[in-house]
Amino acid sequence: MNLQQTTKYYWRFLQEGIKNRLVKKPTVFYITESADWVVKRIGDILSAGTVPGFRTAVSTAGIRNSVIHYGTPYGLWGPQQIRLPHPSNALVVTWFHIPPDDGRLPVLPQVIPHVSLWHTACTLTQEKLIQLGVPPEKIVLIPLGVDTRLFRPVNDAEKKEIRQAMGLPLDKTVIGSFQKDGVGWGEGQEPKLIKGPDVFCDVVERLARRQDVFVLLTGPSRGYVKQRLKEKGIPFQHYYFDRYEEIVRCYQALDLYLVSSREEGGPLAVLESMSAGIPVVSTRVGLAPDIIRDGANGFLAEVEDRSALESNIMTLLEQNSLREAFVEQGRQTVLAYDWGEIVGLYEKQIYRVLMGRSTCCH
Repeated sequence: MNLQQTTKYYWRFLQEGIKNRLVKKPTVFYITESADWVVKRIGDILSAGTVPGFRTAVSTAGIRNSVIHYGTPYGLWGPQQIRLPHPSNALVVTWFHIPPDDGRLPVLPQVIPHVSLWHTACTLTQEKLIQLGVPPEKIVLIPLGVDTRLFRPVNDAEKKEIRQAMGLPLDKTVIGSFQKDGVGWGEGQEPKLIKGPDVFCDVVERLARRQDVFVLLTGPSRGYVKQRLKEKGIPFQHYYFDRYEEIVRCYQALDLYLVSSREEGGPLAVLESMSAGIPVVSTRVGLAPDIIRDGANGFLAEVEDRSALESNIMTLLEQNSLREAFVEQGRQTVLAYDWGEIVGLYEKQIYRVLMGRSTCCH
């Protein structure tokens, strides 16, 4: 960066800081990350539909007299330090899931007094926050949402066209897994066990002895899963796309979606699958137990229970009437989770509450 570029950069930084300091009306800043994953997408959705003046940012520099909503705890504190913004701001932290080995946990008691509200998307994480010492009255439970107009069911003819366009087989049971389940951002040869890629492969290998299966993958760092499938001769396709909206047709091409995680804050895949008319078989993680009524609109199994996951899938494949019921009931369930409804909950239960308090945003 030359002198002219450096001067221009810092002048823009100074202008932004001055602008933030001069905010007279309460403003919400949603702190996200540069990576294009769920936190960034949520920030974009909230920008389009919540309180006037809502903005996304990657830094709290210069922000005064506002509501600062951390889309993930990383922006506020890490294993060894707390990065507090100016005390005139009210702080909200979203924490989707809390791994038992999370290095931020020892610092949490020092963070709690500074946070006005904690937000999470599922009952399981809400219970963990309470166990960790967060006052229950400071926890807001608002689930993740889904665009039910975008993620829509298709009929058999449309599904056939989608599979043909994607080069997927018409005569196999297509099982979906759309996530990042490798450590780091490389090939992902080391499994991120919290996501259960080993469980997923174990279950698919069992199914392959009884059914003609095909696996459709999306997401980065899937090397471990792909290697396991190759070793067992299980056909698969890893689909890459430039725009997130392209994932819709990946769902629409499926026969079912399998969640095999050990820990989750979502996953969004539960909502997106059900909205797209795809039955879900999931472990009891994240928001799955809040949304799935076992045996009515999906199947649930205990974490690590490979036999139950396999049995549930086989039951689904063998009973067409049950599958049709899951599709219909699943779609009806997720209509209440449309982003249009969920965004209103953010505004009512978080932003309007904090902007109305005299302790901040004055």
